[in-house]
Amino acid sequence: MILAIKNIFHNENEEESLNLITQKNALLLKEPEMKYRNVKIYKRHDSNTYYARPTINHKQIYISGRTARDVYNKLRKIYIQPTPSKKSSNTTYTLNQWIDQWYKLYKVNIVGEKQIKDILSHRKNYFTTPMFNDPINEVKSLDILELLNSIKFERTKLKVYTFLTDIFNKAYLNNLITVNPMKIIKKPKYQAKEKRLLTPEEETSFIKECLIHPYGYIYLISLYQGLIPAESRSLLKSDIDLTKNTIRIRGTKNQYRDRTMPLFDNTKNILSLIKSDSDLVYPLHKEKQRKIFNDILSKLNIKDFTQHNLRHMFITKCKNLNVPEHIVQSWCGHSIGSSVTSKVYTHKDSITENQYINILNSEKPY
Repeated sequence: MILAIKNIFHNENEEESLNLITQKNALLLKEPEMKYRNVKIYKRHDSNTYYARPTINHKQIYISGRTARDVYNKLRKIYIQPTPSKKSSNTTYTLNQWIDQWYKLYKVNIVGEKQIKDILSHRKNYFTTPMFNDPINEVKSLDILELLNSIKFERTKLKVYTFLTDIFNKAYLNNLITVNPMKIIKKPKYQAKEKRLLTPEEETSFIKECLIHPYGYIYLISLYQGLIPAESRSLLKSDIDLTKNTIRIRGTKNQYRDRTMPLFDNTKNILSLIKSDSDLVYPLHKEKQRKIFNDILSKLNIKDFTQHNLRHMFITKCKNLNVPEHIVQSWCGHSIGSSVTSKVYTHKDSITENQYINILNSEKPY
């Protein structure tokens, strides 16, 4: 009788212990919310917090956070390794290390000064999230999307997207990744402001003011040849061939910008007025070039107009005169729209080009 009572109490205690163990295990053994490097992140049943138990140096540690993303980011920091001075062929690049290589291989001495400044500026300001210390083959589309969504200005967001797309495309081509995380991310929308043109009256007053200003000729050359500020600033007298009526434009942005284009009559008339001992047509620093331009506009009460808009006025004038697009592209240093267009740009097109040069030369300034 006494033995039977003991067995009853024993069974009840054993059942209660099993229930406690089951409840405890339910807190720890639920399905993971996410994981990082095969370390699973769990949500606790008894609270709205999250945890993980990674093994570091053969020792299991406990990490918790208010959200799964908090724990995920803490795991990243734990697994970040010092950047090696040299990489073996079997070593996986972190995203930051690959960006260093991408910059050296595909940008330095290849793209223009403006793009180099953009890359360095955006890397400093935006390439700072934990994913840039991750192995490049572990970077997720979600992490990239979170970065893009955190950028306030649409134009900046588009530039960061463009850089990251090229970074991961080149990584894919170099077999550093098997899946490109940029493939499923949509290109951010950006509506560029419509470039303003000068009215005929404004253009007339602008030209007159440039003709009497000691440094005004440089802006008229931009207007008549469709140059960006850096191109007009780097123009050399030795680049001008008065016999062939051509002018060499030293590219400052990409491979297509270094080009030879027609020397139009309006530009020839301006060049004949320039007296300078330097080979540079106008030895101006870009800040001084910008200040003088703004001073001229201020004097004429012209607003919302930039030096780059002078180039846009040239392109618009060409279109209004029905100059074929591929000819305008070659003059302005844009890449030709298609390989077919490039192939058919033959001697016959050269004759056509001369016809349009004559049309432009017949256009007199206001």
